[in-house]
Amino acid sequence: MTAKKKKDARKKAAPVQAEDLMLAIVRQVPRHGWSEAALRAGAEAVGAEAVGAEAVGAAPGAVYLHFPRGVRDVVAAFSAWADRRMLAAIKKAANFTRWRVRDKIAFGVQARLEALAPYRDAVRGLLPWAAVPLHAPFALRQAYDTTDAMWRAAGDTSTDFNFYTKRGLLVFVLKTTTFFWLDDASKGQAETWKFLERRIAEVLKVGQKAAALRELNIGALAASIIKRAA
Repeated sequence: MTAKKKKDARKKAAPVQAEDLMLAIVRQVPRHGWSEAALRAGAEAVGAEAVGAEAVGAAPGAVYLHFPRGVRDVVAAFSAWADRRMLAAIKKAANFTRWRVRDKIAFGVQARLEALAPYRDAVRGLLPWAAVPLHAPFALRQAYDTTDAMWRAAGDTSTDFNFYTKRGLLVFVLKTTTFFWLDDASKGQAETWKFLERRIAEVLKVGQKAAALRELNIGALAASIIKRAA
């Protein structure tokens, strides 16, 4: 097929959906990293039109119609997608509202990681991307949004110091468990879920010492960082 025919075929194709495009890009991350190259490859994989791609080497314009900030918006969409999958699993769980809080949180973390399992290498690629100082506040915001969704699904209604303390502690659980999960070769990731239970037990002990944390004003610090990252 000539270049002109390919272009005409793309023009006749139905507009690509944001989620389909995002997942197509994520599938390219193991090869290209979280980069402009992954955006281009993902767009090509779903036949996205190259409308508005004026810069030399820029990803097809359809990418920027859905994700104006490029990679950063794709990362946010990927995180939000995983959150939606997690919440959908929670909604389907029988008698979830009657569970212990620690069991609700463990289920949420596990459900999210299971949703991400087909994209484990892409998640692994996020670690160095998020470690870049320019990206760190943004990555923290994504982690906050995830832990906030988990706590709200678990029935948390706190509005005081505990609001940020709970989310800050859960970020620790989510991050450390994700690191462990990435290299876990056990059957059904059984070792990851054991690790998760231990981390939750640890933060519950810390939560019992909230008075000491209040003196350190950790809640206010977390709130300040999150606001700056918004």
